[in-house]
Amino acid sequence: MTQAIHTVPSRSCVTQWGLLVLLSALFGTAAVSAGLSGGVLVSAMAASVLMGLRGARIAVPLPVFGVAQGVIGCVIASTLEISVLQSVGLHLWPMVVSVTLTMLAAVATGVVLARWGSLPGSTGVWGIMPGAASAMSAMSADFGGDPRIVALMQYTRVLIVVLSTTAVSHLLMQPGEPAPPLTAAGVHTAQGWQAWFAAAATLLIAVAGAMLGRAMRMPAGTLFMPLMLGSVFKLSGTIDLHVPYWLSILAFCTIGWTIGLKFRRNLLLPLVRTMPAIIVGILALIFLCGVSGWVLTLTAGVSPMTAYLATSPGGLDSVSALALSVQADMPFVVALQTFRLFVVILVGPFVGRWLARAALA
Repeated sequence: MTQAIHTVPSRSCVTQWGLLVLLSALFGTAAVSAGLSGGVLVSAMAASVLMGLRGARIAVPLPVFGVAQGVIGCVIASTLEISVLQSVGLHLWPMVVSVTLTMLAAVATGVVLARWGSLPGSTGVWGIMPGAASAMSAMSADFGGDPRIVALMQYTRVLIVVLSTTAVSHLLMQPGEPAPPLTAAGVHTAQGWQAWFAAAATLLIAVAGAMLGRAMRMPAGTLFMPLMLGSVFKLSGTIDLHVPYWLSILAFCTIGWTIGLKFRRNLLLPLVRTMPAIIVGILALIFLCGVSGWVLTLTAGVSPMTAYLATSPGGLDSVSALALSVQADMPFVVALQTFRLFVVILVGPFVGRWLARAALA
């Protein structure tokens, strides 16, 4: 018996994309008018989650998502200065302590989910690990976990982190203090034809870096490589990186859509019974990471918002996007998040395998 193959007609696909853009624009306008920090990212994510749960069958192409991450990497690189790198070097040991505390928190939460969360194998361990969702999903498949559930848990964690961080940023901002503009990172220094040249060069770095990072199969390589290349050009004074406002908006929306469209009804239904345990585990991890952030404010002398974002268990791209729209030390946040991601990638397979055996014994 032949099985019918159902495809989404092109007209339906265009309609769904049009509706997604419209909803994102409406939500974004309301969020920005309300002074919501990270409003562009949150609005795009909320609109795409709504459409995903309503049965939309569209998805952001992987190369487009990679370019969006590359643009964010270039925006981050535009904030770098030699003095900032020296400051990060002075706070190396507090960073090590913070990453250690975050990993311990993730390990403890993963053990609880693996033993009492009714999740198959080591799925609970990999689903709660703070790192790149794609990397955690891939590694879970090699160590007895369900990669689909791990991916959903990872993106659920990112979604909750983005929403909670937006709320925390409002609590930490001074009364009457407006949220900083999206491009507060200094991406509008060039003018005239120089701005056009710098924007073209920056876009070329974003695209080439994303392609190189993907070809090298690095974890989060589509963000790392443009960040590294852009940093070299920026610090050497070769190129004055310039990201136009509309391009930064499009990059933030693309990241939000990519995360939100992962939430499909057919993936959520099998997790109805375990979803409360997953959400409680994620909230517990966020709280423990907040404690780690408090320790960081005491040891490194950074602001509470910077410490909270630096230790947040969200994805590197989404946390970077939030750091651009709140009062935070962007290079410090990215440095600590990057350091933690490398630690997770390096020790994750060993920790995950050990936890799977210990928790399920």
